[in-house]
Amino acid sequence: TSGDMGHNFARGHYAEGKDLIDDINNALRSTVEGCENAQGFVFNHSLSGGTGAGVGMLILERIAVDYRKKSKLGCSVLFDEQRCASPLEAYNSLLCVHWLLDHTEVDIILDNKQFANIHRRVHNNDKMDNKQQQQSPKYHDLNNLIVRSMSEVTASSRFGINESLITMAMDMTPFPRLHFVNTATYPQLMPSGKNAPLMNFTQDIKSHFTECCRGTNFSTFIPDFDAEKDKNMAVAFNVRGKEAIKWMAQSSAAMQHLNDNSYLQWVQWTASKPMVNFIEADNTEQQVSMMMNNTFISRVFFERITKKYDALYKERAYVHQYVTNGMEEGEFAEAREDLGFLQKDYLDVLTDKPDDDDDDDDDDSDY
Repeated sequence: TSGDMGHNFARGHYAEGKDLIDDINNALRSTVEGCENAQGFVFNHSLSGGTGAGVGMLILERIAVDYRKKSKLGCSVLFDEQRCASPLEAYNSLLCVHWLLDHTEVDIILDNKQFANIHRRVHNNDKMDNKQQQQSPKYHDLNNLIVRSMSEVTASSRFGINESLITMAMDMTPFPRLHFVNTATYPQLMPSGKNAPLMNFTQDIKSHFTECCRGTNFSTFIPDFDAEKDKNMAVAFNVRGKEAIKWMAQSSAAMQHLNDNSYLQWVQWTASKPMVNFIEADNTEQQVSMMMNNTFISRVFFERITKKYDALYKERAYVHQYVTNGMEEGEFAEAREDLGFLQKDYLDVLTDKPDDDDDDDDDDSDY
């Protein structure tokens, strides 16, 4: 390629990416052919960059054609406004989510802003009284937290415990479009050079499940999270570590504790019961991780992406940079409309509506 992607979805997707896709596809095919039984693809990328969004969606599009029956799990990193690398990030993110709706079965939203908050809270816990000693997270710190989070929530699939990628997709997505999920892991990483203390599950299992349900430990920044109003469609926990299976009995009491104390609220039509997997790992510190499909994700998309997109597109700012790289301007309107429908889809699962049969009965009674 003659240059980089310039933080531009169109440049990555329609221009420079076209020169790369054949080589990428050949490498991908070689990797798949080397597998005995490929379950699917775990796709890690940024939502907001020319490469992660533009080239990334080009790769996903090719995977959807060549490996139509394989599951695709996306791990999508949302940009942090305070670390914003380009004014085009809202445009790129909106276009990227539009493509993800059709090309992934489950998509985990990982937020640089939230992981920066978690890093500061965990690593500076003993230094809060001395601001000069507090650490600002570097990108490798954020990447470390992201990798650990992904490792924990995919452990049940990677180690063949109860579910494959296909089963995960089926369990976590009651509707095909509503497949964007949030994760949490507790305890989190300790300061460099120190290992997280092993949990005494007999005493702490309830507290660790509870901490996973707190908004401050989510992988997505959601300052107005309300456990009473933000409803779950599906929730799954992994308990991973040395002799984790011993605490299966305590997990039932922990789940009851979460429901009784409103840490988990459910839409009315779901089973109201989280899935729990236990994964033995002798060399791994004991952790509890959670994956939840919750309606609050629609507010994240609105506040962090569509609201900023609307402000830019109202002035047609930077639109020419996309058009000159081969994208039709109408794709902006199509993507914005699609995210508007997505937000409505999330609102609909919260709204109790009479079905058509009930409406017909009411009409008949009037006569």
